Amino acid sequence: MRNEFFGKPEDVRGLMSTIIRSLWRASDAAYPEASWRANVQRIKLLIAGLHHWQPVQDVITAEKGTPLNRLCNERPETLGLLVWPYLNASWAAKTRLSKIIEHSRVITSLGLPVDFSVDQHVELATLDDVYQDGYLMLDQPLWFMREGLLTINLMVKELRAFSISFSFSYDDNGNPCAIIGGIQGRNTDDILSVYRTLTKSLYGMRPRDFLLETLKIMLRAFNIHRLFAVTDAARHHRHSYFNGSTNGLVPDYNKIWDDRGGAQLNADFFELDLSPQRRDFASIKPNKRSLYRKRFQYLDLLETRIKDGLENSCPVETRNFD
Repeated sequence: MRNEFFGKPEDVRGLMSTIIRSLWRASDAAYPEASWRANVQRIKLLIAGLHHWQPVQDVITAEKGTPLNRLCNERPETLGLLVWPYLNASWAAKTRLSKIIEHSRVITSLGLPVDFSVDQHVELATLDDVYQDGYLMLDQPLWFMREGLLTINLMVKELRAFSISFSFSYDDNGNPCAIIGGIQGRNTDDILSVYRTLTKSLYGMRPRDFLLETLKIMLRAFNIHRLFAVTDAARHHRHSYFNGSTNGLVPDYNKIWDDRGGAQLNADFFELDLSPQRRDFASIKPNKRSLYRKRFQYLDLLETRIKDGLENSCPVETRNFD
């Protein structure tokens, strides 16, 4: 049973005590190593927390039982985002904390199945009819937390073959939206062979593009109309926390979003069209039309499956996925 450090205190003295204890617990979780470097980082996090007292208070005093309260109790290192980057390398600590709050508010409005514990996952759809032992899974892996609090994975048995991480937020008009902070594959010995087979099985769709379509389907099911994606220059790896050790980062996010028809809004974000993308058959070479027809039919089928999955699936305990 987890200790409930986060929640509303009874008085001002209790508030101060709660915040300090919560920051200390968060610093231990964020830097668990027994070393002088870890001690220095813990102190930096504590100082940052005291400097940003008000937004930290908003996080720590979240109503008991809400997604934000549960997240902070189950994953106290969430407050590590006081010093770590989150989604966008240019965001200051105050903005990062406000975005965590926004994400949790959207989760509250959506409810199940996206409102689940960090040690659970939701199976969105099986891919067995096109790829044996393939399926789509939604979870909250710790190592993707800085790129997004939710991750959709293209799974092959227990392997995360490809993953896309995102968080919910609100746009300038106050409407729910989603922000992609990271997309990545794997670097195992046989992964290129896995990707080739997946691409062939998915009617010519690369795993990366297939996951993007999956995310769009899920957002449409939730009646969310805007999807943003962080630019390559603003990806969290570019933050000063990493001391500039980010040369040669792949893939180039700008190329991915541009390839998928995204429009760059500013130095920080692209916006991706959420409507189903269907090419005019007249523009497709005759020898490719059958492939594209099957692809579009499969995407329509997948949309139905994912919507059914979101309506009927229940979160289950996460196994030891690779």
